[in-house]
Amino acid sequence: MRSFRRGQRWLLAGIMLVLVLPVRAADVDKYLPGDAEFVAQINFKQILDSPVVKKHALDKLKEKLKQHDEAVKILDSLGFDPFKDLTSITLAGNGLETDSKPFIIAHGIFDLAKFEAKAEEVAKNMPDALKIHKEGDHKIYEVKVEGGHSDEPAFVGLIDRTTIVMANTKDYILESFARAEGKKKGTVKKEVQDLIEKTDGKQSVWVVIPANLLGKNPLAQQDEETKKLVDKMDSFSLGLSVEKDVKLAITIASKSTENAKQLADDLKNKVEQGKNALTLFAGQIPQLAPFVDVLGNAKADTEGKTVTLKIEVSEEVIEKALKP
Repeated sequence: MRSFRRGQRWLLAGIMLVLVLPVRAADVDKYLPGDAEFVAQINFKQILDSPVVKKHALDKLKEKLKQHDEAVKILDSLGFDPFKDLTSITLAGNGLETDSKPFIIAHGIFDLAKFEAKAEEVAKNMPDALKIHKEGDHKIYEVKVEGGHSDEPAFVGLIDRTTIVMANTKDYILESFARAEGKKKGTVKKEVQDLIEKTDGKQSVWVVIPANLLGKNPLAQQDEETKKLVDKMDSFSLGLSVEKDVKLAITIASKSTENAKQLADDLKNKVEQGKNALTLFAGQIPQLAPFVDVLGNAKADTEGKTVTLKIEVSEEVIEKALKP
C-alpha cells in the first residue's frame, strides 16, 4: 500500500510525540532550540487529573477515542494509553509566520521496543508515508503528511526513554541527540529564558512571547492599531489553570507605567466588547449565557509596568453551561 490518508499520517506523527516521563514544572527544557522566540506548553496529565475534567469530560473523551478503531489498534500496538502516559507537550518556534521553524517536545511514558517495531512496519508497508534515516547510532523518522500546509516532511527523534522531539529539519533532531549525550549544552535566548522562569509551571497551559516577536507578526505590520499596542509591550504571557474551576491569566509587561495604564484600558474595552457579543450569541445558544457574567467579572489591573487580566470560570458556571 503506497497511499496513506492525511488523518492516518497525522495520527502516526502525533503518537511519535506523546510519550515520555515527567519533567519538573517551570524548568527551561534543555531540548528547546537556541533560536526559539516563543514557547508554549500543555500539561496534559495535569488537565486530565483535574477535578473538573474528571467529573465532566474524561469518560466522554475515552468513549470518543473508542469510536476510532484504527487509532485504538495503533495505540494498543505501542502499549500507549494517552489518558495515563502523556505528561506534556511543549511547542517552540523561531517565529509566528507560516514559514517559521516549529519544534515540539513530548513528555510521557514510552515503550521503546514497541515504538520501533511499529515504525519499521509502517516504513516497510508505506514507504511514502514514513522513512527511517540512520545518523550514526541514531534513527530519525521522516513523516510525510499528505495535504498538509506545506510539502515539507516532519522529522521525529526518539531521544531516549524520556524524550521525543519533532521538527521540520533533521538538524534540530540531531542537536537534541547531542544534548541528551552531553555533547552540547542547551541554551535559549535570555529574554525567553527569563519569561519561562517567571512562569508558574504548574499551570495547565502557559505561553510566553517576547514583544519583539509580536512586532514581526504580519498583523502587527499591516494593522496600525495592533502595531501601536505591540510597541507598548515588552512581553506577553498567558496561563490557564484547570482544577475545580478554570482560571485564565494574561500578563503583559509594558515599556512604561503610562503604557501599562493604556494597555489595561484597551483590555477592558476588548473584554466589554466580548461581553456584548457573547450576550447576543447567548440569545441563540443558551449554553453561552453563564459566560456573560464571567466576562463581566473579569479584572484588568496594573502594578508598575505590568498589566494582568484575570478571568475565572467557576464549577457552577461550567455545570450550567453543560446542561442540555
